[in-house]
Amino acid sequence: DTPDGYLRTRRVYTAAPRAGASMRRCEILVDAFKDNGTFVDPATTFATFFLSHFHSDHYGGMLASFAAGPLYCTPITRGLVATRIGVPLGRVGEVVVGGTYDLDTITGALARSPPSGDE
Repeated sequence: DTPDGYLRTRRVYTAAPRAGASMRRCEILVDAFKDNGTFVDPATTFATFFLSHFHSDHYGGMLASFAAGPLYCTPITRGLVATRIGVPLGRVGEVVVGGTYDLDTITGALARSPPSGDE
Protein backbone atom coordinates (compact mmCIF):
# COMPACT_ATOMS: atom_id res chain seq x y z
CA ASP A 1 0.00 0.00 0.00
CA THR A 2 1.25 3.48 -0.85
CA PRO A 3 1.75 5.82 2.13
CA ASP A 4 -0.69 8.74 2.17
CA GLY A 5 0.75 11.68 0.27
CA TYR A 6 3.42 9.66 -1.58
CA LEU A 7 2.13 10.53 -5.03
CA ARG A 8 1.42 14.11 -3.99
CA THR A 9 5.06 14.92 -3.34
CA ARG A 10 6.53 14.56 -6.82
CA ARG A 11 6.67 18.27 -7.50
CA VAL A 12 9.65 19.01 -9.70
CA TYR A 13 8.98 22.74 -10.09
CA THR A 14 6.96 25.37 -8.28
CA ALA A 15 6.87 29.06 -9.18
CA ALA A 16 5.13 31.95 -7.50
CA PRO A 17 2.46 33.79 -9.51
CA ARG A 18 3.78 36.23 -12.11
CA ALA A 19 2.48 39.78 -12.34
CA GLY A 20 -0.25 40.03 -14.94
CA ALA A 21 -0.70 36.25 -15.03
CA SER A 22 -3.61 34.35 -13.58
CA MET A 23 -2.19 34.93 -10.07
CA ARG A 24 -1.95 31.19 -9.58
CA ARG A 25 1.34 29.48 -8.83
CA CYS A 26 2.66 27.04 -11.42
CA GLU A 27 3.63 23.49 -10.57
CA ILE A 28 5.09 20.68 -12.64
CA LEU A 29 4.17 17.29 -11.22
CA VAL A 30 5.56 13.92 -12.28
CA ASP A 31 3.61 10.73 -11.55
CA ALA A 32 1.35 12.61 -9.13
CA PHE A 33 -2.17 11.35 -9.74
CA LYS A 34 -3.45 10.53 -6.26
CA ASP A 35 -7.19 11.17 -6.06
CA ASN A 36 -7.25 11.89 -9.82
CA GLY A 37 -5.20 15.05 -9.28
CA THR A 38 -7.91 16.69 -7.18
CA PHE A 39 -5.35 17.63 -4.49
CA VAL A 40 -4.40 20.52 -6.79
CA ASP A 41 -6.54 23.58 -6.00
CA PRO A 42 -7.25 25.23 -9.38
CA ALA A 43 -8.04 28.52 -7.64
CA THR A 44 -4.44 28.86 -6.42
CA THR A 45 -2.38 26.51 -8.59
CA PHE A 46 -1.95 25.77 -12.28
CA ALA A 47 -0.45 22.29 -12.60
CA THR A 48 1.07 20.48 -15.56
CA PHE A 49 1.35 16.71 -15.16
CA PHE A 50 3.83 14.24 -16.63
CA LEU A 51 3.54 10.45 -16.50
CA SER A 52 6.98 8.85 -16.70
CA HIS A 53 5.80 5.35 -17.63
CA PHE A 54 2.82 3.04 -17.33
CA HIS A 55 3.27 1.27 -13.99
CA SER A 56 0.47 1.35 -11.43
CA ASP A 57 2.66 2.98 -8.78
CA HIS A 58 3.15 5.90 -11.18
CA TYR A 59 -0.36 6.37 -12.63
CA GLY A 60 -2.22 5.22 -9.51
CA GLY A 61 -5.25 7.38 -8.82
CA MET A 62 -5.72 8.54 -12.42
CA LEU A 63 -9.23 8.02 -13.78
CA ALA A 64 -10.76 8.41 -17.23
CA SER A 65 -12.13 11.75 -16.03
CA PHE A 66 -8.64 13.16 -15.35
CA ALA A 67 -8.74 16.90 -16.06
CA ALA A 68 -6.61 18.43 -13.28
CA GLY A 69 -4.26 20.01 -15.83
CA PRO A 70 -2.37 19.30 -19.04
CA LEU A 71 -0.94 15.77 -19.13
CA TYR A 72 2.13 14.70 -21.13
CA CYS A 73 3.84 11.34 -21.68
CA THR A 74 5.59 9.31 -24.39
CA PRO A 75 3.55 8.03 -27.36
CA ILE A 76 3.45 4.45 -26.04
CA THR A 77 2.40 5.56 -22.56
CA ARG A 78 -0.18 7.90 -24.10
CA GLY A 79 -1.77 4.96 -25.91
CA LEU A 80 -1.90 2.93 -22.69
CA VAL A 81 -3.43 5.83 -20.76
CA ALA A 82 -6.16 6.00 -23.40
CA THR A 83 -6.83 2.27 -23.79
CA ARG A 84 -6.31 1.05 -20.23
CA ILE A 85 -7.53 4.04 -18.18
CA GLY A 86 -9.85 5.66 -20.72
CA VAL A 87 -8.47 9.21 -20.74
CA PRO A 88 -9.34 10.61 -24.19
CA LEU A 89 -6.30 10.97 -26.46
CA GLY A 90 -7.18 14.63 -26.98
CA ARG A 91 -6.38 15.30 -23.33
CA VAL A 92 -2.93 13.68 -23.42
CA GLY A 93 0.04 15.33 -25.08
CA GLU A 94 3.15 13.54 -26.35
CA VAL A 95 6.79 14.03 -25.47
CA VAL A 96 9.73 12.30 -27.10
CA VAL A 97 12.40 10.82 -24.84
CA GLY A 98 15.51 12.99 -25.11
CA GLY A 99 13.57 15.89 -26.63
CA THR A 100 13.93 19.45 -25.39
CA TYR A 101 10.74 21.36 -24.70
CA ASP A 102 9.55 24.80 -23.65
CA LEU A 103 6.67 24.86 -21.19
CA ASP A 104 4.41 27.90 -20.96
CA THR A 105 3.88 28.13 -17.20
CA ILE A 106 0.64 30.07 -17.67
CA THR A 107 -1.18 27.90 -20.23
CA GLY A 108 0.60 24.55 -19.81
CA ALA A 109 1.33 24.44 -23.54
CA LEU A 110 4.41 22.40 -24.37
CA ALA A 111 6.40 23.08 -27.53
CA ARG A 112 9.40 21.16 -28.82
CA SER A 113 12.49 23.34 -28.91
CA PRO A 114 14.62 23.32 -32.04
CA PRO A 115 17.88 21.36 -31.73
CA SER A 116 20.75 23.50 -30.51
CA GLY A 117 23.44 21.72 -32.51
CA ASP A 118 24.81 20.15 -29.34
CA GLU A 119 22.46 17.16 -29.59
